[in-house]
Amino acid sequence: MGVQQLLQRAEVVTSDGEAQVEAAVVTIVSYKLAHDQDVRCTCRTMLESRARLDVEGVVETTAAAKRPPKGGSKAPQRGHEYSHYSGFKRRLDKVKPHEWLAIKRGEAAKKLRVKITFSDTNRLYDSLAGRYLGHGHVTCLCAKSIPAAIRKAVDTVEKSLAREFRSERLTVPSEDFAIKTFTDNVCVKLMCPPLRVETGTAVVGVDPGYAHGNKCVVVTATGDVVDTFKFWTQPKTGVPGPEELANKVSQWGGRLVVVGDGQGSHEAVEAIRKVLDPQLRVGICVVDECGASVYSAGAVATAELPGMDISFRGAVSIARRVLDPIAEYVKLDPKNIGVGLFQRDMPPKRLDSALAQSVQWCVCQGLKLLSGLKSMATDM
Repeated sequence: MGVQQLLQRAEVVTSDGEAQVEAAVVTIVSYKLAHDQDVRCTCRTMLESRARLDVEGVVETTAAAKRPPKGGSKAPQRGHEYSHYSGFKRRLDKVKPHEWLAIKRGEAAKKLRVKITFSDTNRLYDSLAGRYLGHGHVTCLCAKSIPAAIRKAVDTVEKSLAREFRSERLTVPSEDFAIKTFTDNVCVKLMCPPLRVETGTAVVGVDPGYAHGNKCVVVTATGDVVDTFKFWTQPKTGVPGPEELANKVSQWGGRLVVVGDGQGSHEAVEAIRKVLDPQLRVGICVVDECGASVYSAGAVATAELPGMDISFRGAVSIARRVLDPIAEYVKLDPKNIGVGLFQRDMPPKRLDSALAQSVQWCVCQGLKLLSGLKSMATDM
C-alpha cells in the first residue's frame, strides 16, 4: 500500500483517540516513506555530497584513567596513538584511505567514536514535505501528522545511508587501496635484482643484537652456509669482539658484509667498518630484516638448516636476501615482509587471494627451473 492510500484511509478516523491515531499515522507513514524506493533515491541524491565523517575521542572513565600520572600532577599527559584523530571532521570524498583505516582501527580499540553526519538536511525535508503535503485531500488530522512522519522517515533513511556510505565510500575503497599498495610493494620486494658475487668468494650475514651479541654466518656465492660465529660490538672479557668478523672475512675471502636493519644495526656497522682492512675492499650494506625471525622459527628454515642453532637462521636469511631476493622472500608469509598498509586489518580471503596472484606472477618471472627452490616451484 502506497503513502497516498494510507493518507486516504486516515480521513475516516474520528476525533476519538486522536493522539493515538496521530502516533499510529506517524509510525506507519514514516515506515512506508523510509522504505519507498523513490524517497530513498531522493535522499541519496541530496545527501550524498553532504556526508561528513566526524570523529571524537573516547574519554576513559576507568580507575586507571583517573589515576594521577607518574611523576606528579605536573607530568605531561600523553594521549593514545589515535588522539590526533580526535576532532577529525571531513567530507567523505576527502578522507584518505590511510586516515580511514587508522580511524577504523582506533574505533575497534574503543579509543575513537565515529559518526557519519549530513549537513543541510532541511532541504531534503522541505522537498519531501512539498511532495506529500501539497495534495488537497489531506485532512487536518493527517496534516498535523505527516510533517512528523516525514521527519522520522528522514532520520531513518539518514541512519541507513550512513551505514551504506561508510561501506561504499570509505571501507571498500580504502581496503582496495591498501591491498593494491601491499601487493605492489610485495612485487617490488620480490623483483629486486640480485647482487653479483664472484664464485669462490663469500658473503657474511649479520643479525645485530645487544645482549646476545651479533649472530653471524658465512655463506658462499650460491648461498651455502660454511661457518657461524658471534661477536659483541662492545668488547667484553671472554667474548669475541668485532675483530672476529675481520678474521672470518680474511679466512673465507669475504667480499660483502650484509647487516640487518634491526636493533643495534648502526652500532654493528660502525664497529665492522673500523676493523675491516681497507685494502681488502670489502663492502658493507644494510638490508631489511623483516620476517627473518619468523623464518628462523618456521618449518622452511628447519627443513633447510636442520642442524643449525635457531639463533643463526635469521642471519642466513639476511645474507641470502642480496644473493637471490625472490628465492628468499618467497619463503616468508608476505604479511611478514613489512611493506603493507594496515594489511592485518584487511579481509583475510581478499588479501590472501591478491597476494597469491602477485607472488605467483613474480615467481614466474624469476624462477629458474633447474635451480629453483621447492617453495618457488610450488608457487608457480
